[in-house]
Amino acid sequence: MKGFRYTSIVLLLGSGIAHVLLALLSFDDPQVLPVLVFGIFYFTIGILLLANLRFAPALGIIFPLIGLAAGIFVIGIPNWTVMLTFLFIIDAVVVVLCIFCNKKT
Repeated sequence: MKGFRYTSIVLLLGSGIAHVLLALLSFDDPQVLPVLVFGIFYFTIGILLLANLRFAPALGIIFPLIGLAAGIFVIGIPNWTVMLTFLFIIDAVVVVLCIFCNKKT
C-alpha cells in the first residue's frame, strides 16, 4: 500500500502546485479564490500523507470529491478546459488510491 500512498502524495502535491499556478495566472477569473484554496488544501494533504498521519487518506478522499463536485457544478461544462480535465482525472485517481491507502490488508 506504500506505492498507493506515494503515488497519491506526488499527485496531490502536483495538483496543489497546478491549482496555485492556475490561480496566479488567471487572477481576474471569479473562481480564482476557490481554485487557490483547493490548491493549498491539496498540497497540505500531500504533506500530511507524506507524514503518514492516520487521517490523511480520509482527507485525500473527501477534498478531491468536493473539488470534483464543485468543478462540475460551479464551473460547469461550458467553461470546460483541457487543464480542468487533467485536474479532474488527478482528483479521481487520488480518491481511488486513498481508498486503497485506508484498507488494512
